[in-house]
Amino acid sequence: VLLHPGRDTGPVSLGRGHVMLTLGALAGAVLLLERLGFAATMGLFLMVLFRALSALGWLRSTLAAAVTSGLSYLLFERFLGVSLPRGLW
Repeated sequence: VLLHPGRDTGPVSLGRGHVMLTLGALAGAVLLLERLGFAATMGLFLMVLFRALSALGWLRSTLAAAVTSGLSYLLFERFLGVSLPRGLW
């Protein structure tokens, strides 16, 4: 409407299912972070998002989530010296 005055663009779909899934996964991550620790929680969170929002299958989503959460843990905990939740282990 701002770029093309007079042209009706109509409603835009934001993919409500993906938004709700992402918010649910984020809420789950918040609830599990202290109990499971950073690495396990972020691994689960990323696995759910990778599986739901990408064309990766379960195996690739799990591997990508494990690698990403492991590298994130190393970056923050080891290299930057930030204390992350370790869980109840």
